[in-house]
Amino acid sequence: LGIYSQKRKEAIYEKDLVKRFGITYKNKTCEINVFLDTGCKLKDPISDRGALVVEYDKLKFIMSEREREIVEENKGIDKAFEEGMRMLPFSTLCGENMIYAIVADTLISEGESWNNVCVGLITKRRLGEDYGGIINPRLYLENGRNMEEIMT
Repeated sequence: LGIYSQKRKEAIYEKDLVKRFGITYKNKTCEINVFLDTGCKLKDPISDRGALVVEYDKLKFIMSEREREIVEENKGIDKAFEEGMRMLPFSTLCGENMIYAIVADTLISEGESWNNVCVGLITKRRLGEDYGGIINPRLYLENGRNMEEIMT
């Protein structure tokens, strides 16, 4: 019974941390569930703001054909920069790498909004069963929220 209760508590906690986000980029919008990961330290190296990563397949339809080509054919940093994209450094337990990123015009979730947020594009794997993105909670802190408010 104790193990069941703990697992149920963890499941409820995780569901509280999944938020619905609207991502607008070049006048196109998509909606996606995003997991607020308190361990996520991902940030945009140019603006030094918190960032998020999203499964590429969830966003590719709001990107231009040229941007999709750069990502899908892995054309490199120079081509990405020519199109106004960025490269976002990230690290995991497996090591460090760079991923392609776009700068979303606007993110909106539960009445809050952020402008010009870097969105990294994960191309080779799914992030979660109930969500397709992971966000750095630092973005909420930039809007004057504290962690307790975010998790309720």
